Amino acid sequence: MISGWTANAALRFPFLEGTLFQSFPYLLPCILGAIFQLIIFTMAYFFLSESKFKREKLDEELGRAEEEKKIGVGWKETIHVLLVLIKSRSVVVAVACYGLLLFDCLLVDEIVAVWLSTSTQHGGMGFDSKQIGTYYSINGGIVIFLQIFIIPKLGDYFRQIAIFKTGCLLLTVVYIFLFFQNYFLSFGAFILWLAICIFALFKNGGASSVYIASLIMLNDSSPPGKLGAVNGLSMSTASILRAIAPIFGGFLFSWSLSAHYPYPFDYHFVTNFAAGLSCVIMGIGFLYRANEETLSTPLVQPDEELDKMMGREVEK
Repeated sequence: MISGWTANAALRFPFLEGTLFQSFPYLLPCILGAIFQLIIFTMAYFFLSESKFKREKLDEELGRAEEEKKIGVGWKETIHVLLVLIKSRSVVVAVACYGLLLFDCLLVDEIVAVWLSTSTQHGGMGFDSKQIGTYYSINGGIVIFLQIFIIPKLGDYFRQIAIFKTGCLLLTVVYIFLFFQNYFLSFGAFILWLAICIFALFKNGGASSVYIASLIMLNDSSPPGKLGAVNGLSMSTASILRAIAPIFGGFLFSWSLSAHYPYPFDYHFVTNFAAGLSCVIMGIGFLYRANEETLSTPLVQPDEELDKMMGREVEK
């Protein structure tokens, strides 16, 4: 929202005409982004306390041996853990769902930004930077509302795997019709932005519910004591796929515009591809089975020595 409303600042704010912001129209949003990063760095540096020293002091008070505090894992142990995870069906399915989901969502999000600024003659919306900023501010507001008030309630009534499958199905439908929003350009501003809000509600509802459900599926798939390794494997997989997604999506979109094929291979081809991938992810989700041993293991393991030191009564 901020970047869209502050781009081309000299055109929006007359008092900035003839300044550096007119020569560099995207300088102001870059400066604001740098200021926000500086604020975050300052807060983290001065107000976040270091936990390592407290842990070392606790180890000394508990009399733990130096060997027990070292967490050195060689490459052989790493490969062994990786092979153990790959042999687990629940881990492979959960990691595949998580990685492909991020690939799918990022592919669409990156192309939507290009599609919004593409001319209407080529199937785009023909938006300027201010309209694009408004578009993303609407999406951001809807995401905040959903994740605070709606998504947490779903877990009280439905299983996470059911939420995941339903979210994938919803994304499939939304992606198929996503670029048909340009049809509402001829109906006036009110109808257009109303349609954009409705599409944003369903798109972000599906993406948010699927994303949170996939994270819980990752935790539930992990063998006991291997949650860190599972998260590391999933993050590595997702990082590789997220690096590929913008390049692949840009290639598909540019090809669809230059090939001049009819629907579904015109400019809708990218979203149709994403819809098909959502179906594939939903199908993979049917193979998911949570690790029963993990579900029966308490999230917090008892530590009798720590309980005694902290003055807490130990239950026998």
